[in-house]
Amino acid sequence: MAARADYIVTSMPAPLRAALELAYFQRRDYRQTATDLGVTEDEARRRLRLGLQLLSTAHDTGRSGGAE
Repeated sequence: MAARADYIVTSMPAPLRAALELAYFQRRDYRQTATDLGVTEDEARRRLRLGLQLLSTAHDTGRSGGAE
């Protein structure tokens, strides 16, 4: 599952990855993320939501695999 999550993060569009990196590694909220990226707060929330949705597929796939 970790390898799948790494793959998802590295292959997601750069704007989504940048928003997630700011929020996770630098502990920015969506307002701070918006300021850092130079986008609206709505756009920052959208990028974070989409990025997290993509990451959730790694967890879902790991569960449905059933092999481990």
